[in-house]
Amino acid sequence: MDKFDVAVLGAGISGLTAAHFSVNEGFKTALIDPNIPGREGSYNSAGIITRQLYTKREILLAIESISILGEIIPDIDVVTYDRKFITIEDEKTAFQDYRFYRKIFTDVDIYYYGELPGDLSSINLHVNEAILMSYKDLMIDTRETLKKIYEGIAGNKNLKEYRLRAVKISEYEEEEGYTIYLDNGEMIKSKNVILALGAWNKYFVEKSKIYLPISTYACIAVRFEVDGSIPVSGSDEINYLYWMKEGDNRIIAGEYYQSTPITRPEKVKEINLENREKSVIKSLMDRFKNIKDLRFIEYVIGPCSFPIGKRPLYKELMKNLFLIDGLGGYGFTLGPALAKETIDSITTRL
Repeated sequence: MDKFDVAVLGAGISGLTAAHFSVNEGFKTALIDPNIPGREGSYNSAGIITRQLYTKREILLAIESISILGEIIPDIDVVTYDRKFITIEDEKTAFQDYRFYRKIFTDVDIYYYGELPGDLSSINLHVNEAILMSYKDLMIDTRETLKKIYEGIAGNKNLKEYRLRAVKISEYEEEEGYTIYLDNGEMIKSKNVILALGAWNKYFVEKSKIYLPISTYACIAVRFEVDGSIPVSGSDEINYLYWMKEGDNRIIAGEYYQSTPITRPEKVKEINLENREKSVIKSLMDRFKNIKDLRFIEYVIGPCSFPIGKRPLYKELMKNLFLIDGLGGYGFTLGPALAKETIDSITTRL
């Protein structure tokens, strides 16, 4: 039976980043996922990594994640669409957020109605609304980013891949750690286990009678070809809209309220997507003056986990069993930093 220092369950953004730091610390590492790199939540997501978040903790994690991705993908510009990001809010909230952000990062500006610079003049900004713009965020191609991270560890002598599904885990044994049971009947042992299964974490740990206060949703975005121009990626907190430029004439966009509750992650395939794009099109065309038309390309849909307390869950569930979960659609923004924190914690023990 193979034995490891660290077993990472899940090969999305959190799992791949954890595996990267684990093998580079010299730990014998197992990476377990039916698809490596993963093909679920991280793969099917918009690539917005912004520091315009709600708490200082989350902002610091976003700053760290941006730094980590730049470190482990030396040619990150190849997978980067843009660095600028805007948020449209009511004036009062925007000013409060501006003051809050400036205490943590300084590359942020605020623009009010009637004061937009030329590069933002195509935005329909209304009276009592304002725009926050930051300049060092990261808009990325998520699928190519996962591929790049994986390519950086593939073939590493400290890594063994199991393109299988982990079905359950034993109780902790002081000398051996955990036994992980795979869906082909194989078993491996690991002193430390990182659960980075995204929306599947909750259902995996249920078998060990562990409850996670998490809800599962299908997060739906739409990819469009744009006839016209959208100047920058951003979030519209008035209309609950987000969008990311994927070049001059393509975007991926969605509306927050279109996230749909599902009973289990695999139920994503059963979501009715008919006409979901129409509301997104209306919101985008209302907000931007220069859009003549938006042509539907495809839906981008993946399972997301939202913690009941609306804050990411990062904890040691049991001895040497670590959980990264509840990132609520902010996997690329929070996951890399939480993965590094996990490996740093393990490093202090091994």
